[in-house]
Amino acid sequence: MSCCPPNSLPANPTASDATPIKAGNTDDFFYDNATTSTLVLVFPDIYDPDSGRTKDNCVQLSAFFKVALVDVAPEYIDRAMIDFVEWFAARPFELLVAKIHNIVAHFQANHGVTTFGAVGYCWGAWIVAKCSADSSTELSAGVSFHPSWRVEERYHGEGSGAKIAESITVPQLILTAGNDPKWLKP
Repeated sequence: MSCCPPNSLPANPTASDATPIKAGNTDDFFYDNATTSTLVLVFPDIYDPDSGRTKDNCVQLSAFFKVALVDVAPEYIDRAMIDFVEWFAARPFELLVAKIHNIVAHFQANHGVTTFGAVGYCWGAWIVAKCSADSSTELSAGVSFHPSWRVEERYHGEGSGAKIAESITVPQLILTAGNDPKWLKP
């Protein structure tokens, strides 16, 4: 099972000389902006922080906000892997949420951050949705690009991906692709 719908473009690896910092116990690529106390947490797709234009987008966002590209899953999908079931099984939200809370605490204490938003790509969009539905969320808003909310079905069965929206408590912008499931679209 791939988290991508049929006919999706393949992974598009890029390279960057950016060096991560430690935020809590997690590596993050931090793009500072001293003029703001707002931080955008960015969660990558299943391939890693160097996938696609993720880091380029972080640089552009940092003109307006502090940005942390969160390396929440230090081991990502091998680009040749066909069956992702084991990979997803090892990364339930319950294991990720503690890392995310540590990251938030780090940026509050060390960088004066008072407001948090989040952006997620593919699998990272599922993380944004789950954080936005978490009762202890620090998020003020979330943005999902080509959201793989159907990953939720790996943990809670068919139809559970669509039900995430019922628990979300912060404003969302959900940007779907043409081949994303109909239930994600307006």
